[in-house]
Amino acid sequence: SPQAYTPNLAGSLNNLAIRLSEVGERAEALVAAREAVGLYRGLAEESPAAYTPNLAMSMSNLSNCLSAVGDWEAALEVAREARQLVDDLPQAAVLGVDSDSAAHDLSLNAE
Repeated sequence: SPQAYTPNLAGSLNNLAIRLSEVGERAEALVAAREAVGLYRGLAEESPAAYTPNLAMSMSNLSNCLSAVGDWEAALEVAREARQLVDDLPQAAVLGVDSDSAAHDLSLNAE
């Protein structure tokens, strides 16, 4: 079933967005990041415990991509949503996720 590969596709798109951004292909990176977030949203709706952390991570990447193209308002909105997802995770403390540090890192990208 093609749906069985959706998590791998989402992860690959997220990685592609990062690499495209690193080589200055910001518009293409943004497209890949948005697609990754869309896929992870669907996965997180079906299985929140399994995919919400990945959704938050890909949203952080999307925020970085939005910042890179100068869409600061959208970047901040996505970063806030990602932080809320992390804050709402019951296993956040177990995973060692520090949402304050993550938010600080995201705010540095906006400068």
